[in-house]
Amino acid sequence: MNTLEASATRAIDPGGTAAAAEGAEVLRIEGLRAGYGAGDIVQGASLALAAGGALAVVGRNGVGKTTLLRAIAGQLPMTAGRRLLGGQDATHAESFELSRRGLAYIPADRQVFKTLSVRENLLLGAYAHGRGEWTKEAVIDRLFPRLGERYGTLAGSLSGGEQQMLTIARGLLSNPKVLLLDEPTEGLAPVMVDVFVQAMQRIRDSGVAMMLVEQNLAVPRKVATRYLVMDAGEVVWSGDAADLAGDAALVEKYLLL
Repeated sequence: MNTLEASATRAIDPGGTAAAAEGAEVLRIEGLRAGYGAGDIVQGASLALAAGGALAVVGRNGVGKTTLLRAIAGQLPMTAGRRLLGGQDATHAESFELSRRGLAYIPADRQVFKTLSVRENLLLGAYAHGRGEWTKEAVIDRLFPRLGERYGTLAGSLSGGEQQMLTIARGLLSNPKVLLLDEPTEGLAPVMVDVFVQAMQRIRDSGVAMMLVEQNLAVPRKVATRYLVMDAGEVVWSGDAADLAGDAALVEKYLLL
């Protein structure tokens, strides 16, 4: 194995993901364009995501990954394209409507209500969504026991990792069909990254469709069932992890620093 092939294997290792069986398609994006102000940053992206699938959006910094995620979530207007949720058109839906229809967006900046307790933050996540598989008890017992230990603590006094746990747990309490995660492990210590990897595996295996943006390629290789590679606002490749791992030239061109 030459140096390039070894680098590609380290970057994208399909052996780390035990993918769950995927179900019906829950999200489809066709020809999405979006940006800030005068020009579009994302140039006609298309993708599909099924229940129990995990799609990792990867690429170097500044290629449009977060912009794509924000546009799908309704946080940024689409200037062109189509968005379907569960087979129903949701192109013009506002972000709150998308949430009610089963799409949850977890931004990178850990948006917790700092003057409220962990318990109160979780209650807000569950408000108006009724009960489903993901309850306060489930997210604590199955994903983040640390939140149970900090249940009465103000969210503003939590560590960065704990705030990220709370942000993801609160999003899950809406019992989404699709969970969008933007850099969920950014800035976390390696031991904490492992906690989040295990949590994402369990979320995926519960049947929730996941789409995550990550710079740390060690994370999606353990979670993702499929990859989408972006460069300069365009989708330049999409497919299974095994196929990407086998394309050393593509990995070197678009992913390796």
